[in-house]
Amino acid sequence: MACEVESRVAGLTGAAEVPPVDPSGTGAASFGIRNRSEISFSVVVTGLTSEIVGAHIHIGAPGVNGPVIFPLASEGFSNSISGVLTESDFTPAPEQGINTFQEAVNAVLEGNTYANVHTTNNPNGEIRGQILQAEGQ
Repeated sequence: MACEVESRVAGLTGAAEVPPVDPSGTGAASFGIRNRSEISFSVVVTGLTSEIVGAHIHIGAPGVNGPVIFPLASEGFSNSISGVLTESDFTPAPEQGINTFQEAVNAVLEGNTYANVHTTNNPNGEIRGQILQAEGQ
């Protein structure tokens, strides 16, 4: 079977948080969905107001807060983190119609998810970005 990788990216800013927070922090996240069975990721951040306490993929449209469906980091990291997510990392969000890993992957591919980095000063999220197809793809 050929290996198919579908790429997605997110630019992370405080202005994208709901409600918006200190706009000085920024970040970038990249995602590679391999054969719709795993999601590799890389997140790089800078200029945050305090220590990072976690990072996640949430289900939700721009401007709407939603529940976590995947952890990117369940604890702090300095300025970058990477890893691979599989079905065992998935948390269902039945109130959003996301009950299976495949539904979650489809939500990522369709732009219905966002990456969120949480800090001590902003535990609900300091920088956030919608996960979208990169321009030119």
